[in-house]
Amino acid sequence: MWHLYAHPLAQMAATALGFGALWLGLARTRSLHFGVITPFKRRWHALLGQMTLYTWLAGGVFGALAAWDYWGAWLHSGAHATVGLVMAPLVLFGLISGLVMTRRPRRRTALPLAHGLACLTALALAVVQFFSGRELMAQLVPGL
Repeated sequence: MWHLYAHPLAQMAATALGFGALWLGLARTRSLHFGVITPFKRRWHALLGQMTLYTWLAGGVFGALAAWDYWGAWLHSGAHATVGLVMAPLVLFGLISGLVMTRRPRRRTALPLAHGLACLTALALAVVQFFSGRELMAQLVPGL
């Protein structure tokens, strides 16, 4: 029963960190695509981004395991599971592209743009997950 609370708390914390990574990434976007020279705190952006993306991946795995534990099927949670499946490749792309840019820094425009769009989409879907997860919790925990 503990994972009914641990999963949403961890995912909400990761999403909050994701907004921090977004804020830091916007500085880079302004420099690369809008010609506004701004300082980019690359290490902080990478740290917050990695914490967010790894936690989302772990949340997807543990959420699927929790669904299997409760219903014997990992896609039983409907929209919540479906959105999680859509998020998974975006999160993986965000992680891999972020690691490539961190480990091999050079002047790029296309990869950072694709990385930012994938991560921004995943962040928007994480907000959707909050609402679908809240509905799911209301079904699982009477009186919530």
